[in-house]
Amino acid sequence: MRVRQPILLLAVTFTGCVHRAGQDRTLEDAPAWTTSAGRDEARLQMASSMLELGRPQEALAVLAGARGESHDELAFDLLLARAYLALGMAAEAGAILEPWDARRQAEPELYRMLGLTRADLQRPDEAEAAFRRAVQLDPDDYDTQNNLGFLLLVRGRPEEAVPVLRRALELSPDEPRARTNLGFALAAQGLDREALDVFRAIQPEALALTNMGLACERRGAPEEALTWYRRALDIAPTQIAAAEAITRLAPSREPGSAPPPDHEVQP
Repeated sequence: MRVRQPILLLAVTFTGCVHRAGQDRTLEDAPAWTTSAGRDEARLQMASSMLELGRPQEALAVLAGARGESHDELAFDLLLARAYLALGMAAEAGAILEPWDARRQAEPELYRMLGLTRADLQRPDEAEAAFRRAVQLDPDDYDTQNNLGFLLLVRGRPEEAVPVLRRALELSPDEPRARTNLGFALAAQGLDREALDVFRAIQPEALALTNMGLACERRGAPEEALTWYRRALDIAPTQIAAAEAITRLAPSREPGSAPPPDHEVQP
């Protein structure tokens, strides 16, 4: 949020309209914040800043004072839904957003938010439909492409996820999330060499090898997973995730042993 400098009010005595060569003096319009619409807009900007700073509870408090008719209702509801999602309140966010979907708004941010909300509510078909609608409306948004690719990956459709994630990387080449997701999507199809190169581009060698092990576990190849985990441990004996995975897989893999984690290993 941009911090405005204090406004100094000066008392001026007007004795008439003074005209100087090439210069007309006029009274300025009142500042935007003195109007109802201006105050509401300022509140929306402040709430957005609070969300960017990771303070959703404060954003909700700011929005509570802006529920009027002088602001953009969709913009208000999108901010409110973002705050609820950040607080883990997906049902509340959905109750706000779903009526807008019924109106078929051509607003990509609405469908990005609906995709996240529906995914949190375990409605993957509807989440996918929302993300695809957002992509249709704005094909150049990185977050939407990455979210759609990740959703396709976790739904067991890595072959569909790969081109979507490649598109995300075209839009933001230095973004690690899409690159990590792409690595897992490639490994899920057995394209281990390419997957390893993708992991290595953003991760230390031991971590890249550990994620290759996790990818093999996910696709039901425990022996291959062990090979990757052992290589990781040879390079970095303190790589805890690899050590725990070897302990889990190596002895006997008896029924009831801990399943592999459902997320990638982070640095």
